[in-house]
Amino acid sequence: MLINLFKFSILLIAPLIAILWHSNNNMPTLADGATYLNDAVYVANFWLDGNISKFLETYFSYRGWRPTSFPSFISPFLVVSEGNILFASSLTHILFTSLSTFFIYKILRLNREVIESAIIAAFLSLSVSVFFGGLGVPLFSEIGLVPFILGTLYYLISSEYFTKKKESLLFALMFFLAFSIRPAQSLMILILPILLYFVYSISKNKFSLYEVSRMLLLVASSAFILIASRAIPLLFWEGENNTIYMIDPPKSGDIFLNIFYLLLVLNLLSIVIFSFLKKNKKKSQENSLFLSFSIAMVLIVSYWYPFMSELFNWIYANILGIL
Repeated sequence: MLINLFKFSILLIAPLIAILWHSNNNMPTLADGATYLNDAVYVANFWLDGNISKFLETYFSYRGWRPTSFPSFISPFLVVSEGNILFASSLTHILFTSLSTFFIYKILRLNREVIESAIIAAFLSLSVSVFFGGLGVPLFSEIGLVPFILGTLYYLISSEYFTKKKESLLFALMFFLAFSIRPAQSLMILILPILLYFVYSISKNKFSLYEVSRMLLLVASSAFILIASRAIPLLFWEGENNTIYMIDPPKSGDIFLNIFYLLLVLNLLSIVIFSFLKKNKKKSQENSLFLSFSIAMVLIVSYWYPFMSELFNWIYANILGIL
């Protein structure tokens, strides 16, 4: 009892400091954070004006120039606070700081003692990388990316090679949320540890090559569907009128088509490998690997399909220097 009380007291340090920080902060966010806040205010105002149906419609369908899910986490706090921007900003910050602290603690608890894990988690949660998402300014989407990346990695490990269904489904949720909030960064951060995880798992006979090839074909096909939805119109009827082409003609269009051709080749290779391994598939332990990734891919494709052009333009403008 005393150990648990001490543990919670330690883990509350970062959220409490976030509360203290915001109680002394009288300035709203800036740059990207201001854009996210503006999008969240636009959505929340429908509720505050009494138009609940329009709020629900806009909440699930509206995206700003940065078509990330991050404003969707701010809007409910604006509703609760009746449009108080500073209070909603502080609640958003406290939520994600608390989630980051929780997942850091849970990861450490996989091989460390309770108090030791709590102390290290509290210390790491106060770093700029976690507390402000690495930027030193509140309300940037990176603050939401951190806990979802940590959650993805935690449930990847705690699912015990996807034999635990609950953890496997939570992995799918965290994976989707990470890609809904910062897809390019999520890909860059997660691709190497997940690949190494599967290489190690195959070497330990936890998954068969057939299972992994089926999962990889699913992921490659999902990515291809998203890219093809805009590449095919660009190639065959929209041409220079395509919004992707127009962001930085002709460079942006060429890069997008090269991604399309690369994914086409990867899909063809994945189909060949899967077909070969299907004839010689071996049984492994029962798991939820395919189910978990199927749910994650359905969520990701459903979320990004209507906004694929906006997503590419956002990533292109930021990574390749148009903005």
